Amino acid sequence: VTDTWFALTMRDVGALVWRDLTAVERSCIQLARQHRDTAMAGRTHGQVGAPITFGLKAAGWADEVGRHLDRLEQGRDRWLVAQLAGAVGTLDFFGARSGDVRRRFCAQLGLGEPPISWTSARDRVAEFVVVLALVTATLARIANEIFELQRPEIGEVREPAGADTVGSITMPHKRNPERSEHIVTLSRLVRAQAGVVLEGMVSEHERDGRAWKAEWAAFPEACLLSSAHPAALSPKVMGAPTCPCVRPAMTVSRCCRASCMHERSTAVRSRHTSAPTSRIVSANHVSVTSCTVAP
Repeated sequence: VTDTWFALTMRDVGALVWRDLTAVERSCIQLARQHRDTAMAGRTHGQVGAPITFGLKAAGWADEVGRHLDRLEQGRDRWLVAQLAGAVGTLDFFGARSGDVRRRFCAQLGLGEPPISWTSARDRVAEFVVVLALVTATLARIANEIFELQRPEIGEVREPAGADTVGSITMPHKRNPERSEHIVTLSRLVRAQAGVVLEGMVSEHERDGRAWKAEWAAFPEACLLSSAHPAALSPKVMGAPTCPCVRPAMTVSRCCRASCMHERSTAVRSRHTSAPTSRIVSANHVSVTSCTVAP
Protein backbone atom coordinates (compact mmCIF):
# COMPACT_ATOMS: atom_id res chain seq x y z
CA VAL A 1 0.00 0.00 0.00
CA THR A 2 2.78 2.44 0.93
CA ASP A 3 4.71 1.79 -2.27
CA THR A 4 1.61 2.39 -4.37
CA TRP A 5 1.00 5.61 -2.46
CA PHE A 6 4.59 6.58 -3.25
CA ALA A 7 3.87 6.10 -6.96
CA LEU A 8 0.69 8.19 -6.80
CA THR A 9 2.57 10.91 -4.92
CA MET A 10 5.40 10.89 -7.45
CA ARG A 11 2.82 11.38 -10.18
CA ASP A 12 1.18 14.36 -8.48
CA VAL A 13 4.36 16.01 -7.21
CA GLY A 14 6.10 15.45 -10.53
CA ALA A 15 3.25 17.22 -12.32
CA LEU A 16 3.48 20.22 -9.96
CA VAL A 17 7.26 20.48 -10.33
CA TRP A 18 6.96 20.15 -14.12
CA ARG A 19 4.39 22.95 -14.29
CA ASP A 20 6.36 25.44 -12.23
CA LEU A 21 9.73 24.45 -13.68
CA THR A 22 8.37 25.09 -17.17
CA ALA A 23 7.45 28.61 -16.09
CA VAL A 24 10.97 29.14 -14.71
CA GLU A 25 12.51 27.93 -17.97
CA ARG A 26 10.26 30.25 -19.97
CA SER A 27 11.23 33.20 -17.78
CA CYS A 28 14.95 32.44 -18.14
CA ILE A 29 14.63 32.21 -21.93
CA GLN A 30 12.85 35.57 -21.99
CA LEU A 31 15.60 37.13 -19.88
CA ALA A 32 18.26 35.64 -22.16
CA ARG A 33 16.64 37.13 -25.26
CA GLN A 34 15.95 40.49 -23.71
CA HIS A 35 19.45 40.90 -22.28
CA ARG A 36 21.63 39.28 -24.91
CA ASP A 37 23.47 42.62 -25.26
CA THR A 38 23.39 43.73 -21.61
CA ALA A 39 27.05 43.74 -20.62
CA MET A 40 28.23 42.81 -17.17
CA ALA A 41 31.35 41.48 -15.51
CA GLY A 42 31.97 37.76 -15.64
CA ARG A 43 33.46 36.40 -12.44
CA THR A 44 35.66 33.40 -11.68
CA HIS A 45 36.82 32.32 -8.23
CA GLY A 46 34.67 35.13 -6.83
CA GLN A 47 36.69 37.79 -8.65
CA VAL A 48 35.96 39.96 -11.70
CA GLY A 49 37.21 38.24 -14.85
CA ALA A 50 36.28 38.72 -18.51
CA PRO A 51 33.13 40.45 -19.79
CA ILE A 52 29.89 38.54 -20.41
CA THR A 53 26.26 39.50 -20.90
CA PHE A 54 23.38 38.99 -18.52
CA GLY A 55 21.65 37.17 -21.37
CA LEU A 56 24.42 34.56 -21.40
CA LYS A 57 23.97 33.94 -17.68
CA ALA A 58 20.19 33.56 -18.06
CA ALA A 59 20.64 31.25 -21.06
CA GLY A 60 22.79 28.97 -18.92
CA TRP A 61 20.02 28.84 -16.35
CA ALA A 62 17.43 27.96 -19.00
CA ASP A 63 19.62 25.21 -20.45
CA GLU A 64 20.09 23.56 -17.06
CA VAL A 65 16.40 23.80 -16.17
CA GLY A 66 15.54 22.23 -19.52
CA ARG A 67 17.61 19.15 -18.70
CA HIS A 68 15.62 18.68 -15.50
CA LEU A 69 12.40 18.77 -17.51
CA ASP A 70 13.87 16.01 -19.68
CA ARG A 71 14.68 13.97 -16.57
CA LEU A 72 11.14 14.34 -15.23
CA GLU A 73 9.70 13.20 -18.55
CA GLN A 74 12.11 10.30 -19.04
CA GLY A 75 11.60 8.93 -15.52
CA ARG A 76 7.81 8.77 -15.52
CA ASP A 77 7.57 5.21 -16.87
CA ARG A 78 10.06 3.98 -14.29
CA TRP A 79 8.54 5.75 -11.27
CA LEU A 80 4.79 5.54 -11.81
CA VAL A 81 4.44 1.84 -11.10
CA ALA A 82 2.05 0.24 -8.59
CA GLN A 83 2.93 -2.46 -6.07
CA LEU A 84 0.88 -5.61 -5.43
CA ALA A 85 2.98 -8.69 -4.81
CA GLY A 86 2.35 -10.04 -1.32
CA ALA A 87 4.63 -10.36 1.70
CA VAL A 88 7.69 -11.76 -0.08
CA GLY A 89 6.88 -10.67 -3.64
CA THR A 90 5.57 -13.96 -5.03
CA LEU A 91 2.03 -12.75 -5.81
CA ASP A 92 0.61 -16.15 -4.84
CA PHE A 93 -2.18 -14.96 -2.55
CA PHE A 94 -4.74 -14.78 -5.39
CA GLY A 95 -3.63 -18.02 -6.98
CA ALA A 96 -4.19 -18.36 -10.73
CA ARG A 97 -5.95 -14.97 -10.82
CA SER A 98 -2.94 -13.08 -9.43
CA GLY A 99 -1.74 -11.65 -12.73
CA ASP A 100 -5.20 -10.48 -13.75
CA VAL A 101 -5.86 -8.93 -10.32
CA ARG A 102 -2.63 -6.94 -10.46
CA ARG A 103 -3.30 -5.72 -14.00
CA ARG A 104 -6.79 -4.50 -13.05
CA PHE A 105 -5.43 -2.94 -9.84
CA CYS A 106 -2.80 -0.95 -11.76
CA ALA A 107 -5.21 0.07 -14.49
CA GLN A 108 -7.78 1.35 -11.99
CA LEU A 109 -5.11 3.60 -10.41
CA GLY A 110 -3.69 4.74 -13.73
CA LEU A 111 -0.25 3.35 -12.88
CA GLY A 112 2.10 1.04 -14.71
CA GLU A 113 2.31 -2.66 -13.92
CA PRO A 114 5.70 -3.82 -12.64
CA PRO A 115 7.23 -6.95 -14.18
CA ILE A 116 8.17 -8.13 -10.69
CA SER A 117 7.85 -7.04 -7.07
CA TRP A 118 9.98 -4.06 -6.06
CA THR A 119 9.49 -4.25 -2.29
CA SER A 120 13.22 -4.47 -1.64
CA ALA A 121 14.30 -2.58 -4.78
CA ARG A 122 14.11 1.08 -3.77
CA ASP A 123 15.72 2.60 -6.86
CA ARG A 124 12.45 4.06 -8.13
CA VAL A 125 11.88 6.14 -5.03
CA ALA A 126 15.56 7.03 -4.74
CA GLU A 127 15.80 8.20 -8.35
CA PHE A 128 12.76 10.42 -8.03
CA VAL A 129 14.01 12.12 -4.86
CA VAL A 130 17.47 12.57 -6.36
CA VAL A 131 15.89 14.28 -9.38
CA LEU A 132 14.04 16.57 -6.98
CA ALA A 133 17.35 17.32 -5.30
CA LEU A 134 18.90 18.15 -8.68
CA VAL A 135 16.00 20.44 -9.57
CA THR A 136 16.13 22.33 -6.30
CA ALA A 137 19.93 22.57 -6.48
CA THR A 138 19.71 24.30 -9.85
CA LEU A 139 17.10 26.73 -8.58
CA ALA A 140 19.25 27.36 -5.52
CA ARG A 141 22.17 28.17 -7.82
CA ILE A 142 20.04 30.77 -9.60
CA ALA A 143 18.78 32.20 -6.32
CA ASN A 144 22.28 32.26 -4.88
CA GLU A 145 23.48 34.20 -7.91
CA ILE A 146 20.76 36.79 -7.31
CA PHE A 147 21.69 36.84 -3.62
CA GLU A 148 25.35 37.55 -4.40
CA LEU A 149 24.80 40.09 -7.16
CA GLN A 150 22.38 42.03 -4.94
CA ARG A 151 25.15 42.84 -2.45
CA PRO A 152 25.54 46.65 -2.30
CA GLU A 153 29.20 46.50 -3.33
CA ILE A 154 28.09 44.82 -6.59
CA GLY A 155 24.49 45.96 -7.07
CA GLU A 156 24.00 44.40 -10.50
CA VAL A 157 20.88 42.31 -9.86
CA ARG A 158 18.13 42.70 -7.26
CA GLU A 159 15.00 40.84 -6.33
CA PRO A 160 11.87 42.71 -7.40
CA ALA A 161 10.17 44.57 -4.59
CA GLY A 162 6.70 46.05 -4.32
CA ALA A 163 5.41 48.88 -2.19
CA ASP A 164 4.60 46.47 0.64
CA THR A 165 8.00 44.76 0.64
CA VAL A 166 9.82 44.81 3.99
CA GLY A 167 13.52 45.26 3.28
CA SER A 168 14.59 44.46 6.83
CA ILE A 169 12.70 44.05 10.10
CA THR A 170 15.40 45.93 12.05
CA MET A 171 17.37 48.16 9.65
CA PRO A 172 15.32 50.28 7.25
CA HIS A 173 18.24 51.07 4.93
CA LYS A 174 18.57 47.42 3.95
CA ARG A 175 16.81 45.39 1.27
CA ASN A 176 17.27 41.73 2.12
CA PRO A 177 17.04 39.06 -0.63
CA GLU A 178 14.48 37.09 1.35
CA ARG A 179 13.08 35.04 -1.53
CA SER A 180 16.53 33.92 -2.65
CA GLU A 181 17.42 32.93 0.90
CA HIS A 182 14.31 30.79 1.19
CA ILE A 183 15.02 29.00 -2.10
CA VAL A 184 18.58 28.15 -1.09
CA THR A 185 17.42 26.91 2.33
CA LEU A 186 14.70 24.68 0.91
CA SER A 187 17.18 23.12 -1.49
CA ARG A 188 19.56 22.22 1.32
CA LEU A 189 16.76 20.38 3.10
CA VAL A 190 15.74 18.46 -0.03
CA ARG A 191 19.34 17.44 -0.77
CA ALA A 192 19.65 16.18 2.80
CA GLN A 193 16.56 13.96 2.35
CA ALA A 194 17.98 12.58 -0.90
CA GLY A 195 20.88 11.13 1.06
CA VAL A 196 18.49 9.37 3.44
CA VAL A 197 16.50 7.83 0.59
CA LEU A 198 19.66 6.65 -1.16
CA GLU A 199 20.64 4.79 1.99
CA GLY A 200 17.39 2.84 1.66
CA MET A 201 18.63 1.18 -1.52
CA VAL A 202 20.90 -1.04 0.57
CA SER A 203 18.53 -3.65 1.99
CA GLU A 204 18.48 -7.35 2.77
CA HIS A 205 16.49 -10.26 1.38
CA GLU A 206 12.87 -9.75 0.26
CA ARG A 207 11.79 -7.16 2.82
CA ASP A 208 13.89 -4.96 5.11
CA GLY A 209 12.20 -2.39 7.32
CA ARG A 210 15.49 -0.61 7.94
CA ALA A 211 15.48 0.41 4.28
CA TRP A 212 12.00 1.69 3.63
CA LYS A 213 10.97 2.95 7.08
CA ALA A 214 13.37 5.88 6.72
CA GLU A 215 11.54 6.76 3.49
CA TRP A 216 8.40 7.44 5.49
CA ALA A 217 10.06 10.57 6.89
CA ALA A 218 12.37 11.57 4.03
CA PHE A 219 10.13 11.05 1.00
CA PRO A 220 7.14 13.20 2.11
CA GLU A 221 9.48 15.95 3.32
CA ALA A 222 11.36 16.05 0.01
CA CYS A 223 8.10 16.11 -1.96
CA LEU A 224 6.56 18.84 0.17
CA LEU A 225 9.59 21.12 -0.05
CA SER A 226 10.15 20.46 -3.75
CA SER A 227 6.53 21.26 -4.59
CA ALA A 228 6.96 24.77 -3.21
CA HIS A 229 10.48 25.27 -4.49
CA PRO A 230 10.07 26.00 -8.25
CA ALA A 231 6.99 28.11 -7.55
CA ALA A 232 9.05 30.36 -5.30
CA LEU A 233 11.28 31.23 -8.26
CA SER A 234 8.52 31.41 -10.87
CA PRO A 235 7.71 34.77 -12.50
CA LYS A 236 4.31 34.93 -10.78
CA VAL A 237 5.84 34.77 -7.30
CA MET A 238 9.43 35.94 -7.65
CA GLY A 239 8.76 38.46 -10.36
CA ALA A 240 11.68 39.54 -12.51
CA PRO A 241 15.02 40.82 -11.25
CA THR A 242 16.26 44.34 -11.73
CA CYS A 243 19.52 44.18 -13.66
CA PRO A 244 22.06 46.65 -15.04
CA CYS A 245 21.24 48.32 -18.34
CA VAL A 246 24.41 49.51 -20.08
CA ARG A 247 24.15 52.40 -22.52
CA PRO A 248 24.92 51.49 -26.16
CA ALA A 249 28.01 53.72 -26.28
CA MET A 250 29.65 51.72 -23.50
CA THR A 251 31.90 48.88 -24.64
CA VAL A 252 31.84 45.50 -22.97
CA SER A 253 35.45 45.73 -21.81
CA ARG A 254 34.85 49.09 -20.16
CA CYS A 255 31.80 47.62 -18.40
CA CYS A 256 33.97 44.88 -16.92
CA ARG A 257 36.65 47.34 -15.88
CA ALA A 258 34.11 49.68 -14.30
CA SER A 259 32.59 46.85 -12.27
CA CYS A 260 36.00 45.79 -11.06
CA MET A 261 36.91 49.34 -10.05
CA HIS A 262 33.57 49.74 -8.29
CA GLU A 263 34.05 46.59 -6.21
CA ARG A 264 37.57 47.59 -5.19
CA SER A 265 36.61 51.19 -4.43
CA THR A 266 33.63 50.12 -2.32
CA ALA A 267 35.77 47.66 -0.38
CA VAL A 268 38.38 50.35 0.36
CA ARG A 269 35.74 52.86 1.41
CA SER A 270 34.03 50.36 3.73
CA ARG A 271 37.26 49.96 5.70
CA HIS A 272 37.44 53.68 6.49
CA THR A 273 33.85 54.62 7.24
CA SER A 274 30.87 53.09 8.94
CA ALA A 275 28.40 55.17 6.97
CA PRO A 276 26.46 53.48 4.12
CA THR A 277 28.20 53.84 0.78
CA SER A 278 26.42 54.47 -2.50
CA ARG A 279 27.25 52.72 -5.73
CA ILE A 280 30.04 54.29 -7.82
CA VAL A 281 28.69 54.97 -11.29
CA SER A 282 31.29 57.32 -12.74
CA ALA A 283 34.43 55.18 -12.90
CA ASN A 284 36.32 55.94 -16.13
CA HIS A 285 33.50 58.34 -17.02
CA VAL A 286 31.14 55.41 -17.57
CA SER A 287 27.55 55.83 -16.45
CA VAL A 288 25.26 52.93 -15.58
CA THR A 289 21.47 53.17 -15.33
CA SER A 290 18.95 50.57 -14.17
CA CYS A 291 16.07 48.99 -15.97
CA THR A 292 13.40 46.54 -14.84
CA VAL A 293 13.15 43.25 -16.70
CA ALA A 294 9.60 42.48 -17.66
CA PRO A 295 8.37 39.08 -16.44
